[in-house]
Amino acid sequence: MANFAYPNSSVDTIVGLIQYDNSVTGGMFGIAILVSFFIIIMLALKTFEINKAFAGAAFVTAILGFLLRMMDVLADRFLWIPFVLLALSIVWLQFSDT
Repeated sequence: MANFAYPNSSVDTIVGLIQYDNSVTGGMFGIAILVSFFIIIMLALKTFEINKAFAGAAFVTAILGFLLRMMDVLADRFLWIPFVLLALSIVWLQFSDT
């Protein structure tokens, strides 16, 4: 059974809970949130063409990544990944036929 340390003070905000979850998971909670949201949004936008669904999911994931970084949940080395996906999706949209 895992033995996790309880937070020093009571966690009374959602930001505190997310930061505690991130510390327990060794910094992987923010990445899991980003990947999960990208997949969920991509599936929600599947009625559109794949390039538009990818661009929409990348845009929302980039905004979420910025917010997670402001809450100190996402490390700087992972923050650039959603923005690279967003840039690639913009290029993909520019060069698509439709």
